[in-house]
Amino acid sequence: MLKFNRLKQITDDSKVICEALKSSSELVEVSENGDKIRRRPDKPLPGDTQERRDEINNRSIYAKGFPLDAKLDDLMSFFETYGPTENVFMKKEFHKKTFKGSVFVVFKNKEDAAKFISEEETKYQDSVLEVKKFKADYFKDKQAARKSKGNKKEDKSKPQEAEKNTEEEESEKARQQMTRNAVLFLKGMDPETSREEIKTFFAPHGDVGWVDFDKGSTEVSSWNDPFSRKSLF
Repeated sequence: MLKFNRLKQITDDSKVICEALKSSSELVEVSENGDKIRRRPDKPLPGDTQERRDEINNRSIYAKGFPLDAKLDDLMSFFETYGPTENVFMKKEFHKKTFKGSVFVVFKNKEDAAKFISEEETKYQDSVLEVKKFKADYFKDKQAARKSKGNKKEDKSKPQEAEKNTEEEESEKARQQMTRNAVLFLKGMDPETSREEIKTFFAPHGDVGWVDFDKGSTEVSSWNDPFSRKSLF
């Protein structure tokens, strides 16, 4: 317990802490010499079962819209006005460790949690809370939002994939149609020659199915009708 930051702000004297626990704690007990503590044997930790998790979720809430400079003690006092709480967790930015303005709260009774959620308008100091929902509903909504975002990305990429697939299909179709001795390789072309000029040049000799040529290059490959290849020589 001496490692708890909030406790260290009050005192780091173990004797003072033990004396306070003797008269106030229902969960821990202090040794006879007053320098050790432990959880009371008659109040063991509850088992981690699905039933237990569901029971906690039924009295756990999420709320958003608190000032970014809000303090934990003030938040605890605020929620205690709705009923006793077991835990108030301030959500923080992962890297900066600054408060995000939202919290998870576990009430001791599900009725108090429901009362907080059902309130038509809830204000903290001068701020009206933007969101109030049960913790389980919060995670369901987050999961649905992630799924929707993923679907939008997938839909956005479909036109590009379709265009890419069309180009690949056309190239594959051309390769499948090629027959042996129907492809010419030429070298020494004028760099200013265009693809259309090459196709026009070969057209009188037969059907030109495909020209692999980039303007500025001096090399070209051309696929022609194999039945007319003799007329080229």
